Amino acid sequence: MIMKLTIPTLLGISVWLASCGGTPRKPKPEAAWQREAKFRTFLNLTMTGQEDSARHVLDTLLDFYAGDSTAFRQMEAFLTPPLSDPNSRLRNDELYIPLLEAVIASPFYDSVEKVRPRYRLEMASKNRVGRPAADFTYTLADGTQGTLYGIEAPFTLVYINNPDCHACEQLQAAMAASPVIGGRLAAGRLKIVAIYPDEDLEAWRRHRGEVPTQWINGYDAGLAMRRQSLYDLRAIPSIYLLDKDKRVLLKDCASVDQLEAYLVRHGC
Repeated sequence: MIMKLTIPTLLGISVWLASCGGTPRKPKPEAAWQREAKFRTFLNLTMTGQEDSARHVLDTLLDFYAGDSTAFRQMEAFLTPPLSDPNSRLRNDELYIPLLEAVIASPFYDSVEKVRPRYRLEMASKNRVGRPAADFTYTLADGTQGTLYGIEAPFTLVYINNPDCHACEQLQAAMAASPVIGGRLAAGRLKIVAIYPDEDLEAWRRHRGEVPTQWINGYDAGLAMRRQSLYDLRAIPSIYLLDKDKRVLLKDCASVDQLEAYLVRHGC
């Protein structure tokens, strides 16, 4: 369970960081529950939107426990699920990546144990926030093809979906009903491309009439998204919000509330 972050908790972070000194050293003897309390405090911090502070605390944790096999493995096991699980509200690739890099660099894991972290690092590094999104080709129902980078709009929303997916139905309905999204579509500020990355085209054709007509609704005929691992498709549906140059603003978002908040907050 993640505790509500309070001012005393934030003060505790500062005191703890000061005690660590921000440099690697051998930790004092601790019980597992004491370390877990620090890990929970870090996870609470990730929910405040203070990305720089969260990264600083994570770096301190990684350095502080770099010389203690038991503590380091406990930290990796505790932080990996919330930072990496597609269904976790705390998922954050920008924090998961340095954790993976530390595991790969650690002497506490053998080459076999590092195979999965290396693969996860490769996937997490794709389509990072602030970087150009991977281009792809979509095919429409009439056979017409287009590319992501051929879409001209101040903002583009990539909606990766599966027609037989209940969560996709819910997300799609929420986007279609959103006045924030609808207003930007009507004004030409936003374009949505719904892309089906799999091969069951009969299922896609059965459901294609359910997608709003204002959206670009296509499928990946060459299955490049999966075969070339252009996007991390561990969980569907998934949304990427891009700027006019197709740089990633929001990555792997599955919440209309989060999308709306971003659009409003940044005046998109």
